[in-house]
Amino acid sequence: MSTCACHKCQRQFMTIKKTSKLDYSGFKYSNWVRRTKTMNLEHAVSWANALNNTERTCLEKENGTRWSELHRLSYFDPVHFTVIDLMHNLYLGTAKRMIQIWRKCNYINEKNQLTMQELANGIVIPCGYARITKKIADGFSFMKADEWKSWCVIYSPFVLKHVLPAKNLENWILFVDTYRLLTKPLINNKEIDEAHSKLQLFCTRFQTLYGKSAVTPNMHLHLHLGDRGFLDDGDRVLHKLIKYETIRQNIQALAFELRQKSIKSYASFLFYIFYSKIHVCDWMKILIRLLINAQTLYSKK
Repeated sequence: MSTCACHKCQRQFMTIKKTSKLDYSGFKYSNWVRRTKTMNLEHAVSWANALNNTERTCLEKENGTRWSELHRLSYFDPVHFTVIDLMHNLYLGTAKRMIQIWRKCNYINEKNQLTMQELANGIVIPCGYARITKKIADGFSFMKADEWKSWCVIYSPFVLKHVLPAKNLENWILFVDTYRLLTKPLINNKEIDEAHSKLQLFCTRFQTLYGKSAVTPNMHLHLHLGDRGFLDDGDRVLHKLIKYETIRQNIQALAFELRQKSIKSYASFLFYIFYSKIHVCDWMKILIRLLINAQTLYSKK
């Protein structure tokens, strides 16, 4: 296992005492040395020129880099081309991890999950967000990315109000605020900087509240979102993945209904697709983005 485990910076992670697990704690971002294409290539060449496997293992552990034939391509930049997937980094990463931690701390248990679900069922969900009808009561089981998004942005600030201690809730709201910024269809540099500051504060307080061993690799990558995450097309990948997940779920639901023969004719089949499966909000977001891009191009002319 490499102690230089981040593909965006050169930070060395030590192992936690009496374990083989790496210690990802520490969020002094200004001290992190950013990886570069040149630096990565030098490490890869050193690995390729090593005299034996033992030397290669040591170099790999120290630098986190191996040689690949792709390095011969002049345009290949593994640091820039490796995108941080926001859907898994935020939605299916830290958001899901927090539930596991709160369970271990007994902040969330089977008893108050039912109360949380009752509160959640009374919330009016805006267009474009998934409803969570029973999965909170079931222990947050089998939740999809769009459901985690709804949980973070809409449900959790209200539902967790009487579940978490004040300090823990305050720290969680930092993550929620960041979440709202980073998942917007449009975001500017000022908002990216604001999200970065909030994430750094969230991660620092998280370490204080829950200990170093609870810090995950995803939390380290949180601070790289403002650095290169969005500039490396992270936001575009996020929205494409969410749309893909939504379409996949729709296809599965449609296949089930067809097996149940609830759609009896081809005409009603088309009618069902048109009215049930077109995501108006997604199209509106795309339209707004196209209009803004067109206005920008026109102003440049």
